[in-house]
Amino acid sequence: MSDKTDDWEEGEEAGSTFGFQDILEIARRRATLIVCVVLGIVAVVGAASFLLPNQYQATATIQLTPRETKIVSIDSVIKDIKGDTPTIESEVEIVRSAAVLNQVIEVLDLRSDSEFNQPSALVTVMRKFGLLNSPPSNRATASGQKSSLDYLDEGIPPGTTDPWQDDVIATMASRLKVYRVRNSLLINILFQSEDPIKAAKIANAIAEVYIRAQLTSKQRANRQATKLLRSRVDGLRSKLAEAEKRMERFKATHDIFDSEGHLLVEKELAREMESLVLARDKTAKARAKYRQSRRLMLEGGGRESVADVLENATVRLLREGLTKALRRQAELQTRYGPRHPAMQQVAADVAKAQNAVTAEVNKIIRNLHSEYTVARERERQLEGGLDKIKADITKLKSVEADYRELQREVAATRKLYEALLSRTKQITATTSLQFADSRLVQRASVPLAPASPKRKKLVLLAFAGSLALSFALVFLLEFAQPGFVREAEIERALDLPQIASFPEIPNTSGGGELRSIRLMIAQPASAFAEATRALRHTLDDCRPGPGPRIILVASALPNEGRSLVASNLAHYMALTGCRTLLVDGDLRRGKLSNALGLANQHGLLDVLAERIGPTAPVLIDKMTGLHVMPAHCGAHDASQAPELLSSYALPRALDALKRHFDTIVIDAPPVLPVADARLIAAHVDQIAFVTTWRRTPKEIVRRSIRLFGRNQAKIAGVVVNRIDPQRLHDTVGFGYDPTPAHQPLMQEVA
Repeated sequence: MSDKTDDWEEGEEAGSTFGFQDILEIARRRATLIVCVVLGIVAVVGAASFLLPNQYQATATIQLTPRETKIVSIDSVIKDIKGDTPTIESEVEIVRSAAVLNQVIEVLDLRSDSEFNQPSALVTVMRKFGLLNSPPSNRATASGQKSSLDYLDEGIPPGTTDPWQDDVIATMASRLKVYRVRNSLLINILFQSEDPIKAAKIANAIAEVYIRAQLTSKQRANRQATKLLRSRVDGLRSKLAEAEKRMERFKATHDIFDSEGHLLVEKELAREMESLVLARDKTAKARAKYRQSRRLMLEGGGRESVADVLENATVRLLREGLTKALRRQAELQTRYGPRHPAMQQVAADVAKAQNAVTAEVNKIIRNLHSEYTVARERERQLEGGLDKIKADITKLKSVEADYRELQREVAATRKLYEALLSRTKQITATTSLQFADSRLVQRASVPLAPASPKRKKLVLLAFAGSLALSFALVFLLEFAQPGFVREAEIERALDLPQIASFPEIPNTSGGGELRSIRLMIAQPASAFAEATRALRHTLDDCRPGPGPRIILVASALPNEGRSLVASNLAHYMALTGCRTLLVDGDLRRGKLSNALGLANQHGLLDVLAERIGPTAPVLIDKMTGLHVMPAHCGAHDASQAPELLSSYALPRALDALKRHFDTIVIDAPPVLPVADARLIAAHVDQIAFVTTWRRTPKEIVRRSIRLFGRNQAKIAGVVVNRIDPQRLHDTVGFGYDPTPAHQPLMQEVA
């Protein structure tokens, strides 16, 4: 093809995409459906929204307090909550739990409230069809049963095994919304009710029940801990008493005495060893003093030397008196003679002082000897006692391990007993000193305006949703068709233009099939005739060149109106003065020949078999000037049609016919069932491919066109047949006049 033709095809391909104009066109065609769907849904939603009762929403706010609140510095059984996200989210779930809702229901007696004890219509329908279990018949708390407060920690209301099957609880949960306020420690509790006062009352009740539940949970935990600890303390008390008795019996059996956890014999050993050390030290000192004093006396050191060594206070005083007497004697000797009374008196005093010193020294030496003797005897006694204690300790070594084990058991039991007893006293004392981990910071106030239903919003949403639904329905109807509906689809899928659109021919009495194939003559002003004229002009515009031409009219499947289009196109060309030959190329069935009443005439099959010449079987309609070549006379076997069509007889015959006619229109058999149309396509100039509107599957059309192979370039375009007359303007813009023409059908003349 030429560059100009290539540019035209590229432009057609670029403009064949599905765009906004196509959407507008679809919406215009389906405007009635869109309007009906939108108005219907908006009307239903609007009416339903006005029938729904007003719902008032009240909000109560509680704050979690993770700070420790203690009156005494004693650890609680349950620690205060933390302020982290998992903990707060857990508390949110507890607020909306079935246990809290059930207690609120019991406190406010909501089971007798008609707003909550009637199941919704949806729940009723689901239970009727067995999609939801029926609730228990008795939900009241009988006397002697647990109260709802006792079930708070269990999360199961009285009289039912699944709390969410309870109609009242389910209704409460559907109207309750609990959420954390951003990243704070605040939790909002929202509740909706038909009564604004009731909404505020229930929201506050939920908050109060939750706070009271926290405090009750702590107190219950303390009581349970106290009960367990007391039981354990009683057991430890008995165990401790038994252990102590066992140890006392063991001590009595083995003559064991202890003090402050130590064996008495060990203490005695320590004391004896300490006393022995002191005795030995004392003996050594006494022995040293006694021996030194004797040595000085034996060496002739004199009593004064002994007194100096001993350093006795009495001796020192006596020596000082002796020294004074000697000093006075020396002074008097300078003045008096030995016989002077004063000198004699002083001499007597000196002698007396010397005798006193000597007597005192001798006494001290005797005392030293006595002390030495006593100390040595004491040392021998201590050594004997120490040996006895060591012997006793040796005897106790065999039972000391058992005794120590008994001591450890008693000590451990006593320590555990004292600790648990102290903890029991602490928990008992602090049970009434517990604080809840949250507080109500803002009570729910009575709402003044309803929160739902938001009628304007519902109507707007219904409008938007219905609009989207209607468009989805429209596109589903448009694109769910197996065949082609719009020209844009053909261009996108086949890369071929739609060159003509033929309407569905109504079933009219008279004429039958012959009238249909000559509709250009029967109804020249009809929409079908206009489509035929448009097809002829389109084929003229894109004819490959001057001179005679051969037009092949093909289709993918049988009964797509291919013969109808080919016959009327040939009739119109003949009416315009063009020398036209209509060839029935269906050598197997000869449907066009049968419709024209030419079934028993010689035809194309005879020409290809070279039994007659190319122009011999041609017949002429004297009224229109159309020449017709039937398929075969019916007396010959058409099974050899593919071999004959692929022989050289076909191109020779077509070349001969071109010398007599300006245009040759060949009605070919369907492409998919047989190969005849593909064989004929190799020798034609133009191909008009006929498909049925909405019926011929798109993939079938694409496969048929691909079967033409390199002859696809000869396809001038697609002819869409049997379009709904009401939709014909959506395709090509033509109207349809169903009024039949008044001209009678003309009879063919051979």
